[in-house]
Amino acid sequence: MNEASAPRRRGPLIVVVVVVAVLATAGVAIVPAFVQGAARRERRLALTPDKEVESLRLPTFALTTQDGAPFTGDDFIGRVSIVDFVFTSCTFVCPTLTQKMLQLQHELADTDVRLVSVSVDPQRDTPERLREHAARVGADTRRWTFLSGPWDEVVRLSEEGLRLGLAPDPNPENVIYLDDGTTMQNIAHTARFTLIGPDGAVLGLYNGLDAADIERLATRARIASETR
Repeated sequence: MNEASAPRRRGPLIVVVVVVAVLATAGVAIVPAFVQGAARRERRLALTPDKEVESLRLPTFALTTQDGAPFTGDDFIGRVSIVDFVFTSCTFVCPTLTQKMLQLQHELADTDVRLVSVSVDPQRDTPERLREHAARVGADTRRWTFLSGPWDEVVRLSEEGLRLGLAPDPNPENVIYLDDGTTMQNIAHTARFTLIGPDGAVLGLYNGLDAADIERLATRARIASETR
């Protein structure tokens, strides 16, 4: 090999090295943009209502928090919220639902997702009783709100707005024994959790008794609450 041919062979090699360097530099810029784009798309999907709830809308309602403050549909605006229906005297499904809410409180502690539990027994669940209940179960009331109010308002939210059943339990054997020695008939209500978007839209319904569904809810709520 003569010396004159060496530069000609190094020339293509230099070009290849330059091209690889340019592509590598471009890749450094492209990868974060791709990741950010994927995250935005994921959030859009999380904020898109599921088909089964596309027709659902939060109705006009007025309830009261455990601290005696008014709470309406407008209070859902600006934050992602998870809603369930319970009552403090319940010995059937409610304790399990409350445990799932506690799980969500823990798993979503580093987000601004709000938890809302609506009492279906306004006759007994006064704000004071709800406040005592919240303390007893370990609820962080800065992030977890308990609501009560007139029966008609609770029905309006549960049945008319979210299409979730609510009525006295028809089974006469489902009796609850109260602390004062009296009894009450169980109240049949949903075991579903409702995910509400920051614009007040109903995003999805999740089975509060299904561990896998609760995990899906936690994941979606986290993504939906992130700002981009």
